[in-house]
Parts: sequence; C-alpha cells; structure tokens
Amino acid sequence: MGALAGVGVTSVEVHRRPRVAILPTGDELVDPRETPCAGQVRDINRFSLAAGVIEAGGEPETEEILPDDLGVIKERLDQAVDRADVVLISGGSSMGLRDYTVEAIDSLGEPGVLVHGISIKPGKPTIIGRVVRGGEDKAVIGIPGHPVSALMIFHAFVRPIIRQLSGEIVRTNAGEEGLMATLSRNVASAPGREDLVRVALEEAEDGCLAHPLMGNSAMISTMTKADGYIAIPLEAEGLREGAQVRVHLY
Repeated sequence: MGALAGVGVTSVEVHRRPRVAILPTGDELVDPRETPCAGQVRDINRFSLAAGVIEAGGEPETEEILPDDLGVIKERLDQAVDRADVVLISGGSSMGLRDYTVEAIDSLGEPGVLVHGISIKPGKPTIIGRVVRGGEDKAVIGIPGHPVSALMIFHAFVRPIIRQLSGEIVRTNAGEEGLMATLSRNVASAPGREDLVRVALEEAEDGCLAHPLMGNSAMISTMTKADGYIAIPLEAEGLREGAQVRVHLY
C-alpha cells in the first residue's frame, strides 16, 4: 500500500475474497448449544472449517446441518455450487450405506468426482471434485467427518485452493515453507501412505524440538495443542528421534 501511494496509484484491480460454502451432513450431528443424546455428537467441523476459511482469506457461508438424505444433499449442494467458488461437504465421504457425497457430487455434471480416497492419514476418504457452472470451474471437496481429519485435509488441500483463487501466486518452493526442528522421539508409519503428524514445538538450546501429538482423528483437543504438522513420506516406515523435520505451521 505504501509503494502504491508513493507513486501516486490510488486505484487498483483486486481479486474478491473467494466464497466458500460449508455443508455439514449427518443424522448424528447436533448444534453445539444442544446436549447430545446417545449416538449423537456436537457439530464441530462447521465452525472450525469456517474459521480456517477466514484465516485463509475467504468468506465462509455455513449451512444448517443436513440429514443423511440423498435428495436433500443434492438439492443443497446444487444451490451451494451456484453461489460459491468452493464447496466443502463435511461427512458422508466414506463407503457406508448412508455416505452420499460421491453420488451427490457426480449428480452435478461432468467431470464430477476426480478423486475418492487419498493415501494419507488422517483423511483417507477425502473426495475431490470439479463442477463447471456458468462457465466457471468450481471445486467441491468432500471433507472427512472426524474433526482432526477435517482440519488436516483443509490445511493440506483446501487452503491452497482458497489462496490461489485469491490471486496469490503459487511459489515453486511452497513445499519448503515452514520451520526446521528436531524430532523428540521415534514415530512409526505404515508404508504406502503419507502420514501427517501433529506436533508441538519447544525451544531448546540447539534449536526447536518437535513433539509428536498422538491421538485418533476424533480428538480435536490434539489440534489445540499443535503448532503445526510434519509429513512422513509414503515410502517411509517412520522417522527416528533426532531426525530433522520440516514443520508446516498452522
């Protein structure tokens, strides 16, 4: 802004903030203000994803909780694609009898679902789709329902899309961003998938220590303690204590 003012430029063209629609799905979800009954959980992803969208420079548009009803999901998804640049559907991305996200995305037209399932943990059942509407490409992402998986997939896949739509120039060395740290203990991993491991950072005499935070993909509390995450390559069986790792900061 200072440089523009210094050369007398008082008007410039800019990108508008991308509109991101967030559709939570699942008969088991209840509003956070309600007390869950047996078999129910409070809706977390609608709010954590909206916060992530704002942080990434987008404008979130949250829907009310959608039931596990294919007709309703199709209708609301179609409406969301019309008005938003990116649509996130939380839940319904696995292979269960009531997981309708793939069918709903494909119903919007070609090319539809491009990817269903990624060799990554957490977030394996992620869906990536593309819909052409009004001559514009719209990204439609099926986000896993577990809160940790949802946020990890958001950071790995959705945030870059929002930033690109915002006009940010993608750097060739984007994978080298982050902070180098020393791993504080051994971390095991299964070959054939990329593991995204949440870590907490600690200042040490010789630099930063990265402490792995273990827990299943439903434990949102681990995200509140994490400063970022490290990626264990799919060909590796884990990392040893003392290894130098790149921490992708939140």
